[in-house]
Amino acid sequence: MKLDKLTRKMTESLSDSASLCESRGNAEQTEDHLLYSIMTQKEGMMNIILSRLKMNPQVFISHMKKVCEVSQKFPEVVQKGILPEI
Repeated sequence: MKLDKLTRKMTESLSDSASLCESRGNAEQTEDHLLYSIMTQKEGMMNIILSRLKMNPQVFISHMKKVCEVSQKFPEVVQKGILPEI
């Protein structure tokens, strides 16, 4: 296993999971987002590992997508004015 390739793939996964959080309006990046990003990587190791264990990667990807969809969202803040009325 080439360590530089692992590092590059992990960097891509971290970046992808941050983008996923931002696009969904999640309040924080969690391990669920990272796992989803790792599992949906092209040429990623997770699909190979799950396939060798005779498991369907799509089942896990579908489940992780649902988990990410229900992650905590940013609260909606309504700002009427900066200074209180006197």
